[in-house]
Amino acid sequence: MIDIEELRKRVGLSNTNFDEELKEVELAAIEDLKMSGIHENKIVASDSVICQAITAYVRANFRNNKQSDKYQKTYERLRYKMSVSSKYKNPPKEV
Repeated sequence: MIDIEELRKRVGLSNTNFDEELKEVELAAIEDLKMSGIHENKIVASDSVICQAITAYVRANFRNNKQSDKYQKTYERLRYKMSVSSKYKNPPKEV
């Protein structure tokens, strides 16, 4: 989703030692967005709100971060706004 170099930069890392862990946390963020009703086709790197939400999730859940509560609240706020927006919601299922 987000390029690993960009993700590293967003969380303040310069080396590749944690790339695998970063990608795992990013995947967890994506799965959480899907479980919240955000359509998987809307979870794209070109959407700045999606990228900000994923970055906040990664910053909140990657290693020990003294500001993780702040980032978690940011993620939850963005996730909620997307989950109630018709732009991001799953389309209704046909019966």
